[in-house]
Amino acid sequence: MWLDDGGDRQKVFEGNINSIYRVGERIIAISGRVNFSNTSGVLLEVSTDAGGRWRATPWRTLPGGPKSSGMTPKGELFVNTYDGGPVLIDARGGMRMAGCRDGS
Repeated sequence: MWLDDGGDRQKVFEGNINSIYRVGERIIAISGRVNFSNTSGVLLEVSTDAGGRWRATPWRTLPGGPKSSGMTPKGELFVNTYDGGPVLIDARGGMRMAGCRDGS
């Protein structure tokens, strides 16, 4: 939900939201499901349309449901996923598996 200073509300997305981050100029919401037989995750770009209404549109698909997330010192979004492992996403949408701390 988006709530303005005047109290007006707008439903932006119906589903589970894990976290919201600013990645470069984008606002990215992490959404996903985790249950016993299936995990899934998606990154949603949150923006306004030409009429000024907020919307959340699928931007990138995660390799599994989101487990934890955060921003790196380099400005990349880090998302650790169930079943799919950790990924890094840059401001342009490039996604790669995150390496271990020892460089492997």
